[in-house]
Amino acid sequence: MKQGETIVSRETEPQRILIIEDEEDVVQPVAFRLEMHGFEVLMEPDGELGFQTATAELPDLILLDVMMPGIDGLTLCRILKEREDTGQIPIIIFTARTTMGDVEKAFAARADDYIAKPFEWDELLGKVNRCLARKQPLASRAG
Repeated sequence: MKQGETIVSRETEPQRILIIEDEEDVVQPVAFRLEMHGFEVLMEPDGELGFQTATAELPDLILLDVMMPGIDGLTLCRILKEREDTGQIPIIIFTARTTMGDVEKAFAARADDYIAKPFEWDELLGKVNRCLARKQPLASRAG
C-alpha cells in the first residue's frame, strides 16, 4: 500500500438498499428519506430489472412491491430466496395489498417482513433497521 492510500472496507461503506417498485411517486420519497439516513439506494421499476440488479449488486436489503409488470413481487421474492447468492438478503414486501391472505402469501414467499402502503416513515425505517441488524455478514453470504 502506498503512502496516503486508504483501505475502504465493506463495513465502512453505506448499506445498500434496492427498491423494486413501479410507482415513481412511491420510490422517490422513500429513496430520498433512506439516503438522508445514510443508505445508498438502488432503484428498479419492475421485477426483471430488479432481479438483474439484485444478483449483480447483492444489496444489503430489498424493498419489494408485489404488484408490478412482468415478474410480480411474490414470485421475485421466492426466486431470490431460493438462490445461493441472494438467499440471505433481507426482503421487505411493501404493498397496498393488506388482507391477511396477502400477508400470509408474502411470508410463504419467504419475505423477512411486510409493510402496508401507505406507511409511516418511522415504521418503515424501524423494519429496515431490524432486518439489517438480523442479517448475516456479507462474508458469510458470499462464502
